[in-house]
Amino acid sequence: MLTVMGDGSWQSFVTIDSAKAIWVPDDIDDATAAQIYINPLTCWVLLTQWLPLNAGDILMINGGGSAISLLFCQLAALRGIRLVVVVRNPTHRQALLNAGAWRVVEGQLLQQYRLQQLTGHAARAAIDCVGGEDGLHMALSVSVAGDFVALGLLGNQQVDWQYISRQLRLRTSLFHLRKWNAQATAVQWQAAFQQLFNLVRRGQLVLQSPAAIYPLRHYKLALQHAADSKTQGKVFFTPE
Repeated sequence: MLTVMGDGSWQSFVTIDSAKAIWVPDDIDDATAAQIYINPLTCWVLLTQWLPLNAGDILMINGGGSAISLLFCQLAALRGIRLVVVVRNPTHRQALLNAGAWRVVEGQLLQQYRLQQLTGHAARAAIDCVGGEDGLHMALSVSVAGDFVALGLLGNQQVDWQYISRQLRLRTSLFHLRKWNAQATAVQWQAAFQQLFNLVRRGQLVLQSPAAIYPLRHYKLALQHAADSKTQGKVFFTPE
């Protein structure tokens, strides 16, 4: 059972609303269940509820080297959404295309050209994980009255919100999963998790295997492992 709505962390017991407790199917392993909550749920909510996207629409995201980009690729492809991923490092290109990306564009190219010049189409919406100039260059490729969503701030600089909303005339929003948690009904909450479990079960959503699993008492080793730039996947703790 997942108890992701309780207050605090590293607790043996938490008190939560029973309607928000998620029963994990027997055929979903613990490592998969532990990863479902943040990134996959964020992608699912953005693609199915937050953004008014239809099959055939073009969506852009940046921060293409992040794990969440691979999830967006898979879920967007399932919904028929054409996903354009902006990357700094071209070595990520093939993995993103294999996961379902429609196009992979290097950020430097997007500084010189808009998406419509590169593909013949403007984007319907954009999800910005970086901020600053990177976010602004992506916003320039979104059609008028499209959506611009801030999801992260990897570049540690805010975008020019006034320019994006007033000059480019885009609808802007800031997405925090906790906001959705607070307003989602128990039915919506349960349904989202079960839909994600079903996608995993059918092999339509593939999560990264754990890089390592450590007992909590070995947290120093776990942190060292996670800090290694060569680490692929998440590092997990077990309570014992």
